[in-house]
Parts: sequence; C-alpha cells; structure tokens
Amino acid sequence: MADTRESPVRLVSYQFARAQGALLLELSAQEATVCLREGARAQALAELRRVLGVPIRVARV
Repeated sequence: MADTRESPVRLVSYQFARAQGALLLELSAQEATVCLREGARAQALAELRRVLGVPIRVARV
C-alpha cells in the first residue's frame, strides 16, 4: 500500500518556519522532531502539533 502522507515540506511552509522559528526535522507516524530557535513561541509548537497530528519532540539550536 502506498504512503499517502504529505511531505513535511508541504505540511510546514517556509514562511511559517521562518516567522515562528520552528523547523520540522523529522516526521514519523509516532512523533515529529522540531528544531526551535531561541525565543520561539509556544504557540508555534501548538500549531505544529495540530497540523502534524503527532506528539512533538523539541531539539534546541
């Protein structure tokens, strides 16, 4: 059966990543790994969680 999930690049736009300081690094069926820039807001994580539909693991830069 083919994987029908969208590419992470399409799920999280460049504009969102730049404005919010949150970059999607990895996405699996179990979790997403997101890299946050210093000063990134918690609302960015909440929005990523909503869009991706999986728990978020944070990696700081």
